[in-house]
Amino acid sequence: MSETDPKASREHPGHRAPLPVELAFVVRFRAGMNSESGPFLGRVEHVSSGRSSSFQSPAELQDCIRASLREAETKNPSGPAH
Repeated sequence: MSETDPKASREHPGHRAPLPVELAFVVRFRAGMNSESGPFLGRVEHVSSGRSSSFQSPAELQDCIRASLREAETKNPSGPAH
């Protein structure tokens, strides 16, 4: 759904600012993963840095995202441009 989609503005009122690339991630789950009973496997990539990490649990996914954000913050202490 794009930022110009009228449905998007109804679902998220007041959310029209574009997402800063410094805060964007791509999450890819392993093919055949069953979210209810199977393993939670995949890879996450921080869009602006290109840093990628594999994860095997929801907690590891969260840790990977936090580590990328911390690393980006140390490289750019002023934070993402809005």
